[in-house]
Amino acid sequence: MNPLEERWKQDDIQSCLKSSRRWVVAFSGGADSLCLLYLAASLRKSLVALHVNHGLHADADKWEQICREQCKKLGVTFQCFRVKVKAEGSIEENARKARYSVFEKVLKKHDLLLLAHHADDQIETALFNLFRGTSIPGVVAMPRVRSLGKAKLFRPFLDVPRKQILAYCKCKGLKWIDDSSNQNEAFDRSYLRHRVMPIIEDRWPNFREIVRKGVDRDEGLRQLIGSIAENDFIHCRSKSGLISSEVAKLTTARRDSLFRYWIAKEGFPQPTSGILRTLYKDVLMAKPDSEPCISWSGSEIRRFKDNLVLRSRDVFIVPKDRIDLDFSSSLKLGGGFLRTVQEKGKGLSFQGMESELFVKFRQGGESIRVNGKTKRLKKVLQDLGVPPWLRSRLPLIYQGDTLVAIPSVSSWDTFP
Repeated sequence: MNPLEERWKQDDIQSCLKSSRRWVVAFSGGADSLCLLYLAASLRKSLVALHVNHGLHADADKWEQICREQCKKLGVTFQCFRVKVKAEGSIEENARKARYSVFEKVLKKHDLLLLAHHADDQIETALFNLFRGTSIPGVVAMPRVRSLGKAKLFRPFLDVPRKQILAYCKCKGLKWIDDSSNQNEAFDRSYLRHRVMPIIEDRWPNFREIVRKGVDRDEGLRQLIGSIAENDFIHCRSKSGLISSEVAKLTTARRDSLFRYWIAKEGFPQPTSGILRTLYKDVLMAKPDSEPCISWSGSEIRRFKDNLVLRSRDVFIVPKDRIDLDFSSSLKLGGGFLRTVQEKGKGLSFQGMESELFVKFRQGGESIRVNGKTKRLKKVLQDLGVPPWLRSRLPLIYQGDTLVAIPSVSSWDTFP
């Protein structure tokens, strides 16, 4: 039996495969994914071969047709998605993001996405992450199993050398696609693969095994660090984010781990080590009466009173014109939705007011009557504890020229 077939039948791979309802193979048509598709099809016919046409190569459409024909021969369902890859920045990274966007769109609950990354890819990824200065501590490579949207991702070949995959394909007489861009050393990974790794291997023949052990070792340490960060998160958590005074008591290493854990948990992109240092200096340690903020990759962390708040850094353009208020439907605004609720004896009198009410936003100098007394709106919002960055976004409800109501912000316990 072929060594790869023996590896495929081992319990750790089979148990992961059997735990899922449907298999989806990421199928490019190259030797690695073709090998994976053949092995998967030998066990189950009810699987999907998912091909992403990035449109980056002159032969991209030809490759799509080849993949379609291969799936037809195997009796495997073929799905293809065409994506547009952004030209600015890293083409490799943009193509990856486009590809994973397709994966998340296709995958359903209890699906298993099979990727054909192998041991050589794993070493390459570890070196790539090391040289680009990843903010995650230790030697970092690809996880064998992880969640992806509602489904799960699995890389069964991650400990298999590519030479075994090529030997399997040749043994079975398989014809695969050779992507010439894999030889283009202008791409970082290709440069590592063809120029850097051969030199390292020539000096240290067993370097691949050493790196692999480093990945396994550091993954265990990251899990330990993660459990400590989770406990710190529970201790420092507030309703709106983190308690800044509690976070400030932590050591630098634990504080950075807590921030990384919190940011990942909320689904925001990880900041660089430089951002974390600035977060401590300019936000956490800012003067008590200040309202500091730091932003990165469309995200931001603000401090308000004793709270650290993590949110998307969106730009809300305040409408200049009034917006008539319709009681029968919700009003979609940059800050969310405004809706009306009828409760007997509370709020504004409904009778005859519907056509008179409209919404405006803060211009400055507004006043409102509260419990029979006229107060400046700025003071009212301060007393209610509305964060400064929300105050200009609150839709104010007017009747004629009179400000008659301020909507509630439930997440900040601000009542109407």
